[in-house]
Amino acid sequence: TVPHLLQWDSKWGYQMYGDSTIAASGCGPTCLSMVIVGLTGDTTITPYVLSKYSEDMGYTIEGGGTYANFMCETLDEWGIEATESLESENFLQDEIAEGKVIVCNLNPGKYFTDVGHFIVITGYENGVITVLDPFSIENTEKEWNYSDIKEQVASLYSYALKK
Repeated sequence: TVPHLLQWDSKWGYQMYGDSTIAASGCGPTCLSMVIVGLTGDTTITPYVLSKYSEDMGYTIEGGGTYANFMCETLDEWGIEATESLESENFLQDEIAEGKVIVCNLNPGKYFTDVGHFIVITGYENGVITVLDPFSIENTEKEWNYSDIKEQVASLYSYALKK
């Protein structure tokens, strides 16, 4: 089961991430933490651990945020394979049907963010997606139609344990 972790959790949220904080700019490491914990069961891989890893490896954006390639170039250490796709509802549907977890890289837009954001997608059925938003409990509890966010989707990353 993929846990819902929040980037502003007091356990790590107010630690520095680049020149910001995890609470303000750590959606990428928080999403990747959800994926790693969900697939491996290793709860030591927290958003704080991945934020430090992102900084050490040069994936942190000056001014706040995480470069998108962090989402697929850093997972060998945890035995996870990632597949990147440009926005495609068919890709999402197929990968979820295979039991994979998805991270969605969102451009600024009407929903979720006005600066860019990462969210985790754990379910898809008849155009409705199940979302774990690392910044919002409200967005996580809401039912989303993929068509509502389609215009904001920059890319999708699919994750599974290596065979």
